[in-house]
Amino acid sequence: MDRIRAALPALRASISPAIQLSVVLDRTTTIRQSVHDVEMALALSVCLVILVVFVFLKDVRTTIIPSVAVPVSLIGTFSVMYFAGYSEKDANPDGPHPKNLKLESQLCKDRR
Repeated sequence: MDRIRAALPALRASISPAIQLSVVLDRTTTIRQSVHDVEMALALSVCLVILVVFVFLKDVRTTIIPSVAVPVSLIGTFSVMYFAGYSEKDANPDGPHPKNLKLESQLCKDRR
């Protein structure tokens, strides 16, 4: 949206003065605040998980191993998904492919 606002003067200059060009709806503030809230919740949850692991293991050195291994495995997983052309919608049972829902129900059935 910032680039659109920056381009508005050039666009206004290139069209007829009879045409009024303006932004009707700007939802970027809400979206940016939502992204910030998700980032803060994620950071807080990571800290709480590390704290719980430390409370149960009662050793700093032993706590560091899962504290590093979990983020590295998540980054590796999402990197492989990115380079393989998958998105978060493909991993989500509510995604665009009905086969994902079928696979999830089959996995749940097999666990019984």
